[in-house]
Amino acid sequence: MVLGGHAAQGTIVMPDEPPLSTPVARAGNGDNQVWDMLGERCAPVVWSICRVRGVSSRDADDVGQCAWLRLVKRIDTAGEAAELQGWLAVRS
Repeated sequence: MVLGGHAAQGTIVMPDEPPLSTPVARAGNGDNQVWDMLGERCAPVVWSICRVRGVSSRDADDVGQCAWLRLVKRIDTAGEAAELQGWLAVRS
């Protein structure tokens, strides 16, 4: 799904929002507001992967928590924000 512009297949682009690369760097520096924004923008990727794989709602919550915990621990490996959704998808 692409909103507000052109993007690679499967990439979500929200209109009038900063590119994710800036927030990823700020999240790595401990900006809690940025973490909240990343959650809003990227959580749908994790949940959609769970749905596609037939994961129950209860288990999807656990998968999501594990994916976000990995991101918190390894934010420095997430790369550019354009890669963040893919990073979460691989680790969900």
